[in-house]
Amino acid sequence: GGVLEVGGIDQQGKLNEPLSAVALTCGDAVLFDGSALCHRITKVVGRRARNTLDAFAALSADGSQLLYWA
Repeated sequence: GGVLEVGGIDQQGKLNEPLSAVALTCGDAVLFDGSALCHRITKVVGRRARNTLDAFAALSADGSQLLYWA
């Protein structure tokens, strides 16, 4: 559950109307450049708790390695 909304930010730092929205289901994985896009997940409502796993990745300065951290 939930919807991934991606868009620009206004002068107060809040998400403008989403440029794109993707409905998510249990087990979905989404990869995108979060440093260049303002994003949020809408509230998930239900009887079960929602668990998430977040991670980050980048190329090393010389481009020879993929670095990742969580």
